[in-house]
This record gives sequence, C-alpha cells and structure tokens, in this order.
Amino acid sequence: IYWINGKAGSGKSTLMRYIYEHPKTQEYLSPWAGDTPLDLAGFFFWNSGTLQQRTQAGLLRTLLYQILSKNKGLLPEVMPEQWKKAYEKSLWASSETGYISNIWSVTQLQKSFALLIRRSIGVLKIVLFIDGLDEHDRNHKSLISFLENLALSENIKILTSSRPLVEFEEAFSGPPTLRLQDLTYRDIKIYIDTRLRKDKDFLGFYRKEPKGTLALVTEIVDSAEGVFLWVRLVIDSLL
Repeated sequence: IYWINGKAGSGKSTLMRYIYEHPKTQEYLSPWAGDTPLDLAGFFFWNSGTLQQRTQAGLLRTLLYQILSKNKGLLPEVMPEQWKKAYEKSLWASSETGYISNIWSVTQLQKSFALLIRRSIGVLKIVLFIDGLDEHDRNHKSLISFLENLALSENIKILTSSRPLVEFEEAFSGPPTLRLQDLTYRDIKIYIDTRLRKDKDFLGFYRKEPKGTLALVTEIVDSAEGVFLWVRLVIDSLL
C-alpha cells in the first residue's frame, strides 16, 4: 500500500488520476509484473455522488467490472453461480423486456473479489488506484481492513489517497506515504514569490524589511499545507 494524504482541496484526486492515466505508470510497474500480464483498475470515492460512488459495494462492483471485462477467462471461476445462471439463460427475459438485472449483495461481491484475487495469482498482476477513502460513507475501519487484507497478496499493489484522518494515519503510517504539501511546497513558494515580486508596493516593503518579507512568505507557504486556492486568496488579500 502506498498512501497519498493531504488536506481537502490539496489536489489528491488530481494527482491520483494523473498517475492512473499516465502511460509511464505501466512502464514503471512492468519490472514488478515480469512476464505476468499487468492490469490497472481504479475507483474514486465521492461523497456527494450516488450511493455507488461512496460505498464499498460501488467500489467492488467497479473494480470487478474493470478487471473481468479485460480478463473474461476468469469469469467462470470468480463468479461460478452467476456464470452458471447466465449459461442456462435463466437471467434472460423475453425479447420484449430484455435483460433482467440481478442486484448483488455486498457479501456476494466480497466473495467474488476474494476469488478473483486467489485465482489471479500467477496469472495476473493487479494494481488498484483507490482515491478518497475518507469519502466512504460507512465505517472507515472496515475499509482499511479490506485494503490491508488485499495487500497481503503477492500479486496486488495499491495506491490510495485520503485526508490525514486519525484512523488512516494509524493504519498507513508504516508503509510508504506521501504528504501532498511536501510535494507542492516548492511550487507554492514559487507562485507566491512571482506574484509578490510583480507588485511595486510589495517590492518597496521588501527593500525596507527583507527579513520580515521572507518570513512572511515562509509563513504563508507553511500555513497553506498544500492548498493552492487558499494561497491565491491570501495573496490577493495581502496585495
């Protein structure tokens, strides 16, 4: 598990999507995968979205769909009961009504996902990108436990992100982690310096109080904790 954390609005989801979609991600993962096929799947929790966008059921449905749609040979082993019913055409209605949907319980989804992980050993290497753990609308500890169990498998890697809530700090402080404000600190400082140095009044203040000016810039960068929008508003207000 690699955990990216930062305050709300610091750009965690933007970074997660950038890494998830970047062509070099697969390139850098290929030594780990070796000769085994590599598959990437992602889910972005969103607490303002639909029920499926903020629950574990939605997470499992999305990951199962993404992985199995590209590895259909695993379907009979991962979903034996559903595969049997589909084979027997018991899920199909008349041509007038079309396909009959089958609502799966979380227990069924968890069982299928566990089978997927077990059956994919030696067959498939899987990397999961799961963003916004703090936006999961249920017990965060159950979600953490789910991820920790997944990470025990030799064919699974997980990149995840959340705000630095206590339960995530306690669970993920051991494995590799990245605080987003550490990554963006230099860029925010450059932005502040650039904005302020273009202002004549501020340059006059700098000539009179150079130490105080530098201390002010450092204070703004430290207080921002990676949130660019906050910095923009503060600089506008100062100027």
